Amino acid sequence: MHKEPLIPARSLHGFIALIGWIVTALGVIGLFYAISRLENTARLNEVVAMMSLIPGIFGIALGLIQVAIAQIGLTVLDQTDTSRELLKK
Repeated sequence: MHKEPLIPARSLHGFIALIGWIVTALGVIGLFYAISRLENTARLNEVVAMMSLIPGIFGIALGLIQVAIAQIGLTVLDQTDTSRELLKK
């Protein structure tokens, strides 16, 4: 298959997926950090401590959504390549 014309687009989607995995990893680290801080809180600050989990959860969710979007883009490029090859025959 001829994938040369699609190399810049594949590189862009690969980069987007890499950034998504980095955001996901930072979200996991932030979540574990927030969980470790939960043990040292008093009962009065329990709600505030639970709210500190939100950035980690959002980081994980947004990173995985970004990876999914990049994978969808790569799938579209693969389908484009396959369609181009079928039309040549």
